[in-house]
Amino acid sequence: LWRYVRARRDKRGDGRPFVYLLTGTPQSKGYIDFFAQYRIMDADIFGTAKHYFEDRYCIYGRGREKFKVVRYRNKRELLKKINSHAFIITKDKALDLPPVLDPTFIHTPLPPRARKLYMEMAEDMVTWIEKGEEPITAANAGAKRIRLQQIAGGFTTDGKQIHDEKVKYLKDRLEDLCEAGENVLVYARFLPEVRAAHEAAQRAGYTAFAISGSTPARDRKDQIREFQRSTKPIALVFQVSTGSLAYNLTAASHVVFYSLPDSWVDYWQALSRVDRQGQRKAINHYYLVAPGTLDARMLRALREKRDMHAEIMGNPQGFLLG
Repeated sequence: LWRYVRARRDKRGDGRPFVYLLTGTPQSKGYIDFFAQYRIMDADIFGTAKHYFEDRYCIYGRGREKFKVVRYRNKRELLKKINSHAFIITKDKALDLPPVLDPTFIHTPLPPRARKLYMEMAEDMVTWIEKGEEPITAANAGAKRIRLQQIAGGFTTDGKQIHDEKVKYLKDRLEDLCEAGENVLVYARFLPEVRAAHEAAQRAGYTAFAISGSTPARDRKDQIREFQRSTKPIALVFQVSTGSLAYNLTAASHVVFYSLPDSWVDYWQALSRVDRQGQRKAINHYYLVAPGTLDARMLRALREKRDMHAEIMGNPQGFLLG
């Protein structure tokens, strides 16, 4: 794309076309994200070679962090170049929005049997739900983290229920919100969790819709339209990677995370669906957190915009055991 822009400018000979970059997340990983964007906008700002940008502004770590930017040098110069080619409009200055209240952390302790499965998977990368059945296994550390998050949520990949602690706590909270006549968004990472959260919302008294990656686009639009317009309380349950897309969901001011995504961008955008123009109520966030699991460390990494992979590599057992 930057080569195309440069060729067009060379052909015209008058410095045009002008390029505008519009984004709400310009630097999800840090200042290094600006290089590729600014190269498209105007290659004269930071040049066209990434290694020159890195040599001038980036300091990489050592050992396990050799591919991670740990800090920046010549930061004053870097920020001057960034800001001199940017219009920065923050949400709090552009919009008069209600406040986002302090989050509520709902502890959902694992029952003893599920705790045993969790610890076996954390230590040995294999565990059995029932004797004689196929084991739950993890081929590598990344797969192990997914399996552990599934155990914390209460379901295997194929939907077999391991425990129902999070479902019970979710239903209790949804009953309170439904009685108060509040719309609610529920985010879950895995499909069995989405189905369980949808059923819990219905049992709590809500008219409920579930939206995942397999939900047809027309159905999504119809369900979101009804959610935004209905005068009766509705629960909208999203698979979090789907619900983070650019929907306006300001009919709700209560957001529940059954489980969390890996991506900070997915997490931030999921929050932004309600915290935007049109919101009229103070926003409440609820997190279902299983103590002694990776739930707490994942949440901390997302809320503090940390590198999830670096957090795990720095202290694997500490991360997995919360």
